[in-house]
Amino acid sequence: MSAVMGRTSHRRPGLPAAPGDPAVRSRRGWCLFALAGLVLIGAHAVGGLSAADDAVFVVLSLATVVAIPLGVRSHQPVVRWPWWLALAGVLLFLAGGSARVAYDTLGDLGPSRPLLPDLITLPGYVLFGAGIAGFLRARRAGRGRDVDALLDGLVAAFAAFALAWVFLINPALLQPDVRLSVRLLL
Repeated sequence: MSAVMGRTSHRRPGLPAAPGDPAVRSRRGWCLFALAGLVLIGAHAVGGLSAADDAVFVVLSLATVVAIPLGVRSHQPVVRWPWWLALAGVLLFLAGGSARVAYDTLGDLGPSRPLLPDLITLPGYVLFGAGIAGFLRARRAGRGRDVDALLDGLVAAFAAFALAWVFLINPALLQPDVRLSVRLLL
């Protein structure tokens, strides 16, 4: 796992970390960063930020764009290319989402919806998926055939797909005014 995700500390294994250890400070900073992101996501999900939805989207997207290179730099993973593919995917998600806001097409699946935001976002899914595949490949290369990790990844991927289908894709496909090109993209 450390070959993929990177080193988390420069101290010798087995020794407890001191409170002033840079690894402890770094871990605390990342935990606070993740907690702030989860609070924003949770507030957005329950409708607590409806007036600031666009700002929350930009803040979370830019935070992700900053976090990936900082994480790669601080943890120095042996295999870095999956992280850069994931970053490229996130940048395309940000650009596609920004185009949706600019075209004022959030939630619009009607026939007048421009396809440019989707054409920007779809390659992001390909790049992000290639990054995830790169993580699995690097993990398998480091430990031989790790069937358990592969099965765990497949279970998580199918669970995410099922949730996306139930809550996003199927309701969109059931709308009567959705044009064929949008149905094919979904």
